Amino acid sequence: MWIPGPARLKMPLALATAILLALVGCAEETPSDDAEPPDATAGFGNYPYCPDDTILCSNLPANDILLPQGCESFDQQCSRNFYSWQAFVSLNWPGKIINAPEGVQLVEPDPDAGVGDDGNRVWELWMDPDDVFLPGAKRPSWTPGPTTSPYCDATGTAKALAGRSAKASVAFDLDPDQFFEATIQQPLIDQDLNFTVFEIRMNRQEVGWVIQNGLYVRETVANWPSTDSLTMPSDAIETKASWRIIPDDMPAAQKERYYRQTANIVLDPSHVDGGGTEPVCLTRELGLVGLHIRLNGLWSTFEQVDNVVADGEIQPTYNNPTCGDCATNVPPTDQAGNPIKTSDYKWSTTGPSAALYEGFPNVPAQITRGPGQDQWIDKQMNHWWQTEVLQGTVWQHYMLITTNWLELSTSQPVPALNTTLEPFLPPHRDLPQACIDCHKLAVNGKGASMAETFLVFRACPKTSRSLAGDVLPPNCTPAGVDTLASNP
Repeated sequence: MWIPGPARLKMPLALATAILLALVGCAEETPSDDAEPPDATAGFGNYPYCPDDTILCSNLPANDILLPQGCESFDQQCSRNFYSWQAFVSLNWPGKIINAPEGVQLVEPDPDAGVGDDGNRVWELWMDPDDVFLPGAKRPSWTPGPTTSPYCDATGTAKALAGRSAKASVAFDLDPDQFFEATIQQPLIDQDLNFTVFEIRMNRQEVGWVIQNGLYVRETVANWPSTDSLTMPSDAIETKASWRIIPDDMPAAQKERYYRQTANIVLDPSHVDGGGTEPVCLTRELGLVGLHIRLNGLWSTFEQVDNVVADGEIQPTYNNPTCGDCATNVPPTDQAGNPIKTSDYKWSTTGPSAALYEGFPNVPAQITRGPGQDQWIDKQMNHWWQTEVLQGTVWQHYMLITTNWLELSTSQPVPALNTTLEPFLPPHRDLPQACIDCHKLAVNGKGASMAETFLVFRACPKTSRSLAGDVLPPNCTPAGVDTLASNP
């Protein structure tokens, strides 16, 4: 049973009973108004994950969740938050592909680089699910490295393909699909009228788990028996990232607050304003705004600090503080207030990518944190990592929202939402308010648990025919390009 620390507030526990609109039983307690504010100057010395008493290293924390100074031994939230920060640092270290003696390519933090140096991060060199779940249920192989696309100039300077747009993603995943926000498949449009883009990455251990269990075959996933529910190795890691498009006129000082990548974004021509018959490749500078990390049974969620609240004269990316009557946390609609069909969205290739929707209701998005969310942001720990460990690097401008984990049938803590990866979840505490509340419901038709990941539902059938009543994910179409609003 989780017990909160002395200065931490007890929040409700939620048990989700359906994927999107499942009602749960909540025992809610109102936070105390006289709780002491966190001491932003307190430290977390006696650093447990780095050698030689250093506080900044690229080590990925192992299974044991260690106790740093500054966390009480009974405060599991505190020690898990510290674990999450170390995982964030390790995975955001510049990555290097190393040829191991046994012929396996390993992705490791570059020992000759610092966390603030240039280069693809460790997690960016992992595999995209669309390179794991292949048409015809072809057996995949672990092939790390930056994603490329035949529709883009291979000699260009873009380091990564963001937006999951080379082949396909899938409507089965609750953090789906291309440029679409989790669960409701509607785009997140920022204050500069640009779509937010998303990507998913799987490390070697997760890909190996898929291969070992044959989970790249759709029939295997569908027929896995409920008596043999799957569990994932503790060192299998899954990341889900969200990126904003950096406007050309953004001041240099503001740009420096983002981890940035020049990326190729491939768009199906049917989703491009004035598109022809061939996929369109756009090269854009992106800034990281959100990152989920699943590791060792923990779900850690981070954001760029300017997403919904910003200091000084910086405009928050997803919130207009001068708009007092803007509807919050709701997706765009047409002029009559009806949801826009996801198949109708189109990119503009000149100017802001969502310029066609200027003036539509709820455009741009007005995003706020969910009820009670601020109570779970550990400002004391964030301040220590930002100022004592990461000061002088771009990562000082990122914050941990919380660490979420599953205990028995309930998740700890609630809520645990990311403003870019779950901005449109209904802000009601009788609905799922944590990423794991939905992911724990990843089961096949026979009731077998799929180890809390929906990625296996991207698996393709061995033949061109789908299972009875099944809708194939778009990545099962050879050479397909799935893009904005292209859910089946």
